[in-house]
Amino acid sequence: MAVIVAISLAVLIPMLALVLDIGQALVVKQSLQNLADAAALAGARQLGRVYETLPPGVSSRALPAGGRAQVNRTVADVGGKNQPPNHTASVLSTLGVWNTTSRALAGGGASPDGVQVSAQTQVPTFVASAVGVKTLAVSAGATAALTGLSQVPAGSLALPFGVARGWFSGKGWASRSFALTKNGTSPVCAAWNTFTQTPATQKQLQTIVKRIRTGGYISPIANSGQTQFQFLGARPGAAFQELQSLYKSRKDPTTGDWLTVVPVYDRGTCASATGRARIVGFATMKLRQTSSTQLSATVVANQIQPGRGGGADYGTKGSIPGLVN
Repeated sequence: MAVIVAISLAVLIPMLALVLDIGQALVVKQSLQNLADAAALAGARQLGRVYETLPPGVSSRALPAGGRAQVNRTVADVGGKNQPPNHTASVLSTLGVWNTTSRALAGGGASPDGVQVSAQTQVPTFVASAVGVKTLAVSAGATAALTGLSQVPAGSLALPFGVARGWFSGKGWASRSFALTKNGTSPVCAAWNTFTQTPATQKQLQTIVKRIRTGGYISPIANSGQTQFQFLGARPGAAFQELQSLYKSRKDPTTGDWLTVVPVYDRGTCASATGRARIVGFATMKLRQTSSTQLSATVVANQIQPGRGGGADYGTKGSIPGLVN
């Protein structure tokens, strides 16, 4: 009997250690994962807020040193408030650029768009300590990032204009401009719209633009993949005079530029749109007066705008992050 009990204990003790010690470690690991998720999201949201306060630019905006400190403080604060019960975890954060292809965060960079958080602690053992294993190392990690703008709040779309998805095929889309006149858009890879108002006519467009300029019209909430706008093609006609007035009322008095968010509609080729078209994302456009009868419009890359991320990246990311890893 003694021999049988000794052999049984040799099997039962490791099983007991597995149930008690590893079970306890798994509970702590889940708490650490919650900590890492919350801290990464909070840090990335703070990152988005910092970018929101910066003046709009035509190129990538470097994150100030003070902004980095704010993000790190936010991660530390949330990590401290979400410690696992009866344990103290160390929390480390890394700012970097999220690569959607490799699904990895490259640390550093002048304009980071993601925050990676790792949390680690030691869990004391009960049964395994009898065989010399005093603690188990437990860790968890999470990454949150600012990704393609997928939703814009009401009033965010101040220009009833859209760009075809096909414009973003290949390279060089951020270095080419549209010429906007009353007779059309060149190249014809874009179109004017009346948001959700029907019918989509030049007269309706003229009315909407005038009301936007005077504060009497609020553009609707728009979601990529769901919202459909009414388009009237590339020719604004008589509405172009109102469009020029809108530009003059919104432009920067120093640079003469007006940066605004526009929808990207679902056309895979460089084509205009008439009738209903599904919105697949959002881009930032810079407008400038080139003559008394023409405006120039350029899609700007590396922009962060107020709104929710999680959509396709057309050069503009949302300031509200999501967990990406």
